[in-house]
Amino acid sequence: MTFKPKTTLFLHMGPGLSAFPERALMSATHPEIDFWDQTQVTGPDAYSDLKIAALMKFDALFAAAEKPISLIAHSFGSHLLRYLVQVRGDQISTIKLYSAGHDLIADLERLAERLAEQPSTPPDLTAELLFSLEHPPSDLIARLWNCAQLIAKDPAFMRLYWPTTPLFQKYQAITKSAPPLNFKTFRDVTTDFLKQKDSLPNSTSWKGSATLVLGQKDPLLDPSKTRAYWESVFPKLQTELRPESGHYPHLERFLR
Repeated sequence: MTFKPKTTLFLHMGPGLSAFPERALMSATHPEIDFWDQTQVTGPDAYSDLKIAALMKFDALFAAAEKPISLIAHSFGSHLLRYLVQVRGDQISTIKLYSAGHDLIADLERLAERLAEQPSTPPDLTAELLFSLEHPPSDLIARLWNCAQLIAKDPAFMRLYWPTTPLFQKYQAITKSAPPLNFKTFRDVTTDFLKQKDSLPNSTSWKGSATLVLGQKDPLLDPSKTRAYWESVFPKLQTELRPESGHYPHLERFLR
C-alpha cells in the first residue's frame, strides 16, 4: 500500500479536549486530514507552549507533504490557525473556520444567558447566572472563570451546542469513550491567551482562500460580529451561514 502524507491539519475545539469526535466521524471519508490532538500543556505560558506544539506539528506535515498544507479549525482552534498563518503563511494553501469565536468572555456570557433561559435549568442556577451577568467581576480572568464555573454546574450544558436533542444524544453516544476535558489545560491556556490577546495583529497579509462557516443556532456566537471580526483578519473571507446549525456544523451532517 502506498503511503500518502496528510495534506490538511485540523485544529479542534478546546483547549483541554481532543479531536476524538472528528476522528471518529470524519476520518473514513477524509483520509487527507490529520486530526491532531492538541498537546495538554499547563503552566503560566500554556498558550505560548500550545502555539509551539501546533507549529511543530504543522512543520512535520509540511515536510512530509512537500507542498502547502490546508488548515481547518473549529472554535478555539481558530486562534491556533491564525498564529500558523502569521508565521507560516507561505506554506498554507487554504483555510476553513468553523464556529470561530473571537471574544472568549463574550462567548461564555452569551452561553450563560442561553442557559439561564432554559426551563430545564434549576432555578437556583438560573438566579446565579443572572446575578453574575448583571454583576461581573472587573478583572477579565476572574470574569471568565466566574462564568465558566457557573455554566459547568449544569453537567448537560453542551446540549445547547446542538440544534436538536437527537443530534446531541448521538454526539454523546459517540464521545462517551473520548478523553475527558483536561480542566487544568483549559484553565491555563485560556488564562495565558487572555493575557496575550491584545498583542494579536489586527489583520494578516495572507491573501489565499478563507471560508468561515457559522451556525445560526450557535449559542456562543453572534454571527454578524463574528463575521465582521474575521473579515478584518482575512479580507477575502467568504462566509456561509447555516440556519439550522449549532456550534458543530462540521459534524452535524455525519450524525443526521
